[in-house]
Amino acid sequence: MIKTKAPQPGRLNSLGLSQREVESLLDELDSSAHSESSAGRKWVRRRYRQLTLPLKVSQQGGTISTFPVVSRNISRVGMAVLHSGYIHIGSKCSLSLTTPGGEQVALSGVAVRCQHRTKMVHEVGIVFDKPVDTRVLMDKDIFADWYSLESLEADDLKGSLLCIEVMAADRRLVRHYLRDTALSLTFAETAEAGIARATDAIELILCSFDTLAPSGAPLPEELRARGVRTPMIVTTADTSDENRARLEKLDAQAFLGKPMTESLVLRAIGEFLLLRATGARPDHLGSVALDEHDPGCKLAAEFLADLLATGDAIERGLRAGDVGGCRRACLGLRGSAPSFGFQMIADQADRTLSLLGQGKDTNNAALELVRLIHLCRRPPLGRVA
Repeated sequence: MIKTKAPQPGRLNSLGLSQREVESLLDELDSSAHSESSAGRKWVRRRYRQLTLPLKVSQQGGTISTFPVVSRNISRVGMAVLHSGYIHIGSKCSLSLTTPGGEQVALSGVAVRCQHRTKMVHEVGIVFDKPVDTRVLMDKDIFADWYSLESLEADDLKGSLLCIEVMAADRRLVRHYLRDTALSLTFAETAEAGIARATDAIELILCSFDTLAPSGAPLPEELRARGVRTPMIVTTADTSDENRARLEKLDAQAFLGKPMTESLVLRAIGEFLLLRATGARPDHLGSVALDEHDPGCKLAAEFLADLLATGDAIERGLRAGDVGGCRRACLGLRGSAPSFGFQMIADQADRTLSLLGQGKDTNNAALELVRLIHLCRRPPLGRVA
């Protein structure tokens, strides 16, 4: 059964607020949020304000209701909206967002919190079923800080990176920024050396647009012309409109204007080595790096099937408020996942267990439960020990 709660005549949203009133309310909420500590927050929350946004909510009994909500902010993994009433935690939600170019982006997720803000205003936190590239929803500026990670530990960065930089000072700066990472670093001090090394088995290239190839073309353009398809972060000290127009035609994954900060360099690299690479996997069965003749291969495949079933069981437990069922599932994952190389899943299960033990329902652990469900359905790269 589908019900649509349309705004009453003259009301643009369920709050009954005008554009000016919505902006004032959101400014007030954002102002108070700035005074709160974001320590430990993983994902950048970007301002995303829509005066009215149809939100479909699957409620108990199979009823699907549509509410005209106000959107507040969005991140790679979720968003916050404002509504005039309470939405039950665990409710499935779906909505469609519009890009600056007018295209529709369909999203689905689960409500993980519903917090009373003021008077009739409730803020609903929704965690997406799949990560979202928020760049498509924002006005494009190639030098904008659009990266998803708000913070990361430097030693989380693993993989291989080639830095092509002819300026000795900039090479020293990049080396300093990456000093605590676990990256395998290769530095090329000339354009010729960079061209020679770019065909190696490198996962990411950091290259200056201000460096010229022997042909006279900017080195990143020369690399692409030579067929180098490795993901590339391009740096430049020239952020003029003329140079931007040329950069926009370049097949590069990101652009950093100089001078660069350590935080921005780490987050840009993390976007591709931590997020883009793992997010591109077509299916969960590709996430276990085992040869088919490895004796552990069959066990690993069976474990992956168990993970999917466990994720479904946790979701049912979350929707039903079944603390015991969720706890048993978490205990099982904490005990078995490390044996198959999925320490990240075991760690997430452990974090979730600590929250489940603090309450009589699943509300306190809802966000961590949703994260665990996502890991079960899309396990990170692992290997049987």
